[in-house]
Amino acid sequence: MRWMIFFLMVCLALYSSQASAAWAEYMYEDLGIAKEFPAEPNVESGTYETSVAGSGTVPSVVFSVEQDDVLYMMTVADMRAPEYIMRGANLLSECIIRAEQEGDIRAKMPQRVEDGVGYRVYGHMTSVDLFDNQGRKQTNCFVTKGRLFKIEVIVRPAHGQPNSSLAIRFSSSLRFRIDGTSYDAP
Repeated sequence: MRWMIFFLMVCLALYSSQASAAWAEYMYEDLGIAKEFPAEPNVESGTYETSVAGSGTVPSVVFSVEQDDVLYMMTVADMRAPEYIMRGANLLSECIIRAEQEGDIRAKMPQRVEDGVGYRVYGHMTSVDLFDNQGRKQTNCFVTKGRLFKIEVIVRPAHGQPNSSLAIRFSSSLRFRIDGTSYDAP
């Protein structure tokens, strides 16, 4: 019996280390962010829909990985044009409101990403159970240095754990100060 318990614990340890071993931090110096993903993300250029920006769309880049019934996404919308830069608070609020409208709200709270040396970026996290039983979605929204950073993770029902620790890891693993000294957007 003890050997069976020992064997199960070894198997669990090996599985856990293999599952976490694939995670890596990806640096996007041109966007001013470092972000962890469970595998190398797909990258697509596109547009971010917003009514706050006036024109309705702004250029964006979307990074995504789908693995084990979990979709991990990061959208970076370029709001550095003069007509957008002064609307940062409204862009953040719009991101939050849209996230809240996607399902039944389970949690919402302010977020803070800091480097430990005084640079902080404040944002907001919203967790909802998506309508039509599509799973649980957590959205983190940040606006800094003329960009909107929207971090989203959808845990589909087939995954079996709506509050997956992988979702929490993804949504909280980002750095805005990536050069080791200071953060200055290009």
